[in-house]
Order: sequence, then structure tokens, then C-alpha cells
Amino acid sequence: MIGRVRPARWALAMAVAAVTLLHAQAPAAPSVALPFTVSLGEAFAVDGLPGLHSYAFGTLGDRVIVVGGRTTGLHGFGTDENVAGNFPDAGVNGYLWVVDLALRRATAIPIAPFEPPLLRDQLSATNQEFAQDGNTLYVVGGYGRDSADNTFKTFPSMTAIDLQSAIDRTTAAAGAAAMTRIAAKFPDDERFRVTGGALFQVNHQFFLAFGQVFDRAYTPAPRATASFTQIYTESVRMFTMSGTPPAPIWQSSFPVAPALNHDFYHRRDFPSALTIGPSGAPRISVFGGVFRMGSPDPHVDVLHIDGLNQPSPTLTEDPMPVAMNQYVCPTLTLTGGAAAGRAFTILFGGLSAFRYDSAAKQLVSNLAQTDHGADSLGFVDDISGIVLNPSGAYDGFVLGLKMPGRLGTSASLIPRPGFENGLVDLSTLTAPTTVGYIFGGIAANALHAGAAGTRASNLFIPVIVTPAASNAAVMPAIPVTAVTP
Repeated sequence: MIGRVRPARWALAMAVAAVTLLHAQAPAAPSVALPFTVSLGEAFAVDGLPGLHSYAFGTLGDRVIVVGGRTTGLHGFGTDENVAGNFPDAGVNGYLWVVDLALRRATAIPIAPFEPPLLRDQLSATNQEFAQDGNTLYVVGGYGRDSADNTFKTFPSMTAIDLQSAIDRTTAAAGAAAMTRIAAKFPDDERFRVTGGALFQVNHQFFLAFGQVFDRAYTPAPRATASFTQIYTESVRMFTMSGTPPAPIWQSSFPVAPALNHDFYHRRDFPSALTIGPSGAPRISVFGGVFRMGSPDPHVDVLHIDGLNQPSPTLTEDPMPVAMNQYVCPTLTLTGGAAAGRAFTILFGGLSAFRYDSAAKQLVSNLAQTDHGADSLGFVDDISGIVLNPSGAYDGFVLGLKMPGRLGTSASLIPRPGFENGLVDLSTLTAPTTVGYIFGGIAANALHAGAAGTRASNLFIPVIVTPAASNAAVMPAIPVTAVTP
């Protein structure tokens, strides 16, 4: 959910100027040398599968299980008189899809027969958090309509989907009653009431990172007398699954009061990835995200969750500017082999505060007045990246590739077997290799396309990595943009 809920002030120029000063760099080289080459294969559609974005997914072999999300484009920005059109029921994905990528065929399992209704409501919500552990996909929270009282809310729910059972259900002549064996809902818990965050599973430990609680129908304040509530979680919540049958066992959340209401943690709908820290240990990295506290501006820094195998992980802010692709989009991290000691993370398209002018080798602000008010983000086709060097210093870069249809927003990179979590070890590659597929997302016909100029994509775009050197453009410094009243 993009949901630009904003006060009437602007701080992006001041924020990015401060970040740029914090991360003073030596004069940039003409290019950044990459120990790999990333390319995009020919996009394809799968028979029977509609366009989707903001969905949850899990994989078993060449099969992908997709649930939740929206089948229409960008949500609307209607005021009190027509809020029903902002998230119309016609855009709900009411099916669990089993996609066979080898055969390029999809089979739908209707969610409607699921009982109780809250299970159906949560699995057909949008912007859930999700993570896979073995053959089980865990789906948390999400925003949608509660059929019990006909209101929109963020669900306090977690559901476990047995991926093998879902696949078996599509190949067996089972009755509707058998569908209840695919998914199991856990007792409601307020700690699961999150939308627009991220869920990671590392060594059977789950990290539910940031996001928000958004209740009631969406309206773009201050154009309407908003009746909704919006609270950012500003925390990372940890749990494991234990027992027979498994149940969540909670650990301490962090940060804890009085760290709440801190701009640093006030973020949602961000690109995120499992990356590698300077010590070589895995870390969770959050790149940008929206919106800064009391501001309509995106974050332009990186936040790391380190010590994933420790009882008390740590949160670290890195002032390396995330100059582009600050909204949730597909990510890919490459390390090992010729990249040993370094970690490269690629951000594919989506909404961005800046776009890259390849002729001038400069960033251009996307700040503009639109039909729904001032907007700091625009749909771009740029693909950017950040590399962590052995010294601990970062370099930003821009690939020459472009995303078709300004895709990337609310899409995911679905990894092929061997590249789970979107993490590629270059030492395992000897030839061009398809490491995953970018599926769906919001396609836009213009930089500031509204709902009418967007749609949900049904395309799979192969992402190919070749263990051969290439060059990328140096990421320019973030420009100091005039503050708009």
C-alpha cells in the first residue's frame, strides 16, 4: 500500500543534503567495476495467471505458490465521498495460485471455502509479510476488508500454508473440504497486526521488521476528513516456531520504549534483502522506505539488523544514501567468488525519489504536483545497486538495464532453487544462470501515473547472472532540491 498520508510540508531536500554530507566520498571514478553481469531475459506470461502485486509467495522446486495481493493497479486517492474506489473489491485476489514455471501453467484454488472467515480475509489481503521455512509458508498480517464488520483493517493474524499440500490439491480430485488442510491459522495476536513490513526467516528464527497498522478505509489526508488510524510499529519482532503442532514463541522486540517515535525506525514499504556484513555474517538490510516522521519524504539511508544468531540483535543506521528505488521492489544480493569480501545488492525499478539522467550523469528529482497532491515519488525504470567493500565503505551504482513498463513497485524476485532468499554465491556459477524471476508488480505508463495509468502486471522476467566482469555508472550525489512549500 503506497498510501501517501502526509502533512503539508517538505523536508526531502534537507534530509538528503544531510545524508550526503554525512557520507562524503572521494571524487567518483568514471564507473564501478562489477565482478558479474546482470541481464534480463525475455518476459513471459503464464496461462491462467492474472496480473498481481503486493502478494505473498513460496516455492517448491519449479512451482510457485502465490496468495494475496491485488489484481488491479495503484490504489485510488478518492476522498470521503468515494473511498470505496480506493481499494475496490474487484481488485482482491481471491485465489491461492500454484504456478508451474516448467510448464508455464497456473492452477487456482478458491480461498472462499476457507473457514473461519478471518482466515479467508487474511489470505486475500494485500501487503502481507511472509517467509518460508522448509515446506511451510508463513503469512502475517496484511490490509483488507474484514467480512465480519465490513471494515478495512490490518489483520492480527498469521497463517501457515503447507506448500506441498497446495501442490497436491491442484493435481488431485479433492473436494472443497480438503482445502482446509492446506492452511492453518494461528490464534490472533496483536504482534502480528502489521502491513507493509518484511518477514525474514534465518536459521528458523523469524524477524518481523517495521511496517504499520492501518485501520479503516484509506483516504489521502489532508484532502479528506480522515477516519482511519495509522501507527508505524517502529520495531523488529522476533519469534520462533516450536512444539507439535508448531506455535509461535516470542522473543523480545527491539527497539523498545523510549526508542519508539524515532524517525530512524519510522518506515514501511521498503526494499529489503538478506545481505552480508563486513565480518561476513548474514544481516538483514532495509533500503530506504516510506515515510519519514511528520513528512511525506522517503528515507534515503540503509538500516541493518545484525547479530541474527544472537539473543539480542542490533540495529545500525548507515548513512550511505539510497538515492533511488526507495519503495518496495525486487532485490538481489551477490557475493562470493570474484566478489569475495564484498556484497552487491541490486534494486530493480519501482517508485523512487530520483531518476537517473544517463546523458548528464546526474540524478533528477521526481518531486511534482499531481492530481492527488504533491508527490515525492515517481515510477522509474532504473536499476541501481549498492556494494559493501571490505573496508566497510559503500559505493552506489546504476546499471544500464531498464525495467520494462516502469515495473518493480510491489513486485518480488522469485528465486530459483539454489538461490533462496535472493542470495547468489558467484563461486557456484560457471555460465549465464537464471537465478530467479521478477513477477508482477505495478506497471505504469508515466512517471506520476495515477490509478488509471497503472495496472497489475502478469509477466515473469528472468534475471540472469553471468560470472563475467561488467561496468556500471557511478551513482551521482543526491542533488540539493529546492524545498517546495
